[in-house]
Amino acid sequence: MAVCLLKDRIYLYDREREDALAGEIAFPKGTGPRHGIFSPDHRHLYVVSELSNGLFTFDIEDDSFRLTGKIPVLQEEGCPAGAVPATAAIRLGPEGRTLTVSTRGTDTLTVFTTVQKGRPTVVQTIGCGGRHPRDFIITGDGRFLLAANREQGGHRLLPQGPGKR
Repeated sequence: MAVCLLKDRIYLYDREREDALAGEIAFPKGTGPRHGIFSPDHRHLYVVSELSNGLFTFDIEDDSFRLTGKIPVLQEEGCPAGAVPATAAIRLGPEGRTLTVSTRGTDTLTVFTTVQKGRPTVVQTIGCGGRHPRDFIITGDGRFLLAANREQGGHRLLPQGPGKR
């Protein structure tokens, strides 16, 4: 899978056929797909868009990808003056039961639950502990998230789960 932000496309390659192009997923102009991640059972694909700040959900059956939902990553958070929101990284929590997404500009992490047939639902949005979350990891047991911020705040270890800060 190759995500092409400015082409609004994801190109799919077949590793069993010498990486031959196997298809593509087209997004509306200006969407800017940034990163994608498969569910553990490979029945769903979750894609975040940097330019439109959306989370796209696809069901996968055989070799076809069917768009089943698009929800905004940003709920009601505002951006500091002059900042532009840019959704970036996406990670699965343990057993694929949660998705966490970072958004630069708002300096937030949004947590979604995925237990309802692969349909994400926002659980919480929290600050990343700094400015411009560059990347983050979730510990193997899902208890902590380590956010690395590019411009300020260094890193922050955040407990995971609904209602935790």
